[in-house]
Order: sequence, then C-alpha cells, then structure tokens
Amino acid sequence: MEQLLFVTQKIMLRLVFPVSLTLLIGIAGIILWRRRRLAFLLVLVSMSWLLVMSFPITGLLLVQSLESRAGSYADPASLMAAGVRYIVVLSGHFREGDLLPTDRVGCSLLRLAEGIRLWRRVPGCKLVLTGGVIPGLSREIPIAQALAQIAVEMGVPPYALILESDSWTTADQAKLVARIVGTTPFALVTSAFHMPRSIMLFRLEGLNPTPAPADFLA
Repeated sequence: MEQLLFVTQKIMLRLVFPVSLTLLIGIAGIILWRRRRLAFLLVLVSMSWLLVMSFPITGLLLVQSLESRAGSYADPASLMAAGVRYIVVLSGHFREGDLLPTDRVGCSLLRLAEGIRLWRRVPGCKLVLTGGVIPGLSREIPIAQALAQIAVEMGVPPYALILESDSWTTADQAKLVARIVGTTPFALVTSAFHMPRSIMLFRLEGLNPTPAPADFLA
C-alpha cells in the first residue's frame, strides 16, 4: 500500500509538469468545444503556457531563484569552526541497467563528489550517504549502497561511511538522518535548486544543517 501511494504521488507530480499540464488544459478545451469561447480560451492558455515554458530563459530564471537561496559552496574551514562532524549527502537520480556505478547515479554523483571534497578537508567527520530501494527507480540495491561503492573507489575508507538505506523521499531522509546525527552539527549536501526545500524539511525535524550546495545549473 505504501509503495502504491508513493508511485501515485510521483504520477500526480508529473501531471503538473509544463508539457503534461499543457496537454491536460488543451484536452479540456477540446472536450468543451461546444462552448466555443471557453474552449478557445483553454487552448490559447495551454499554447501560451507551453510557449513561455519552452524558452530556456524561463527555466534558468526559475532555477536561479532557488539556487540564489542555497548560498555558495561550503567552506571547509567554516564547517570545522562550526564543529561539523557529519557530511550528509542526499541522493537523487538512479538508473537501472548494465551501467557503470557512476552512470547509474546521475546527478547524485555531483552531490557525492562535493560531499567527498568536504569530508577530505574536515578531519574526523563521517560521510553519511542516503537513499533506499525506491519503487520503480532502484529495485536492485539501495541508492546509498551504490553511492558507497563509488565513494570507496574514490578513496573513502568504509569506516568513514554511514549508510541510510531506507528512505524514498527527502522527507524520509530528514527523519532518518535525525536519528544518525542527533544534535551534532552537520553539513547538508544536495543540488543547489533542491537545497531550500531540503533545509525546510530538515528544520521541521528539529535539525539545523549547514547548507553545502552542489550541482549548480544556473
């Protein structure tokens, strides 16, 4: 039941993507073709929406508005001064198939690389990798485990890793990471556009992470 609700939520989110929303509004206009004015208005709105969202500048402005709230790259010296003992990396994409580990994790690789950079320059801290066996995305192994394999190949010793292998969503990650870090200061690594939402969810769990954005797009 929980998996069904998760998949249903993902499908509903896809329906509000620009192309999907355009099609839905356009189909509504076609269905209501007898009410000419309303049908014309719906089709006009759908085509206008698609046109505006098709311009690269639209996406860049939307992403930039989120990334500007994420701040700049984290400074290891500042993290040390704040007493950070954990570098928490939130997982993202994961692809199935006969692929190398680096190809399978997509944008998660950029987050992992930034997490490893900070881990190397903040002595004594632990690298926390997140992500479970997400329905429809990672049925073979938890994403955290896939990230751990890459981290070890990049020189991170297994004893420096802590895996959170049960989460499906960012909200799950916030709840489960709270059990790992407790009240200890930590840095939160995720894509810059994803940082504002992540910080909000972690704060709802009573945590106060230091933002460490990566994967800037705009």
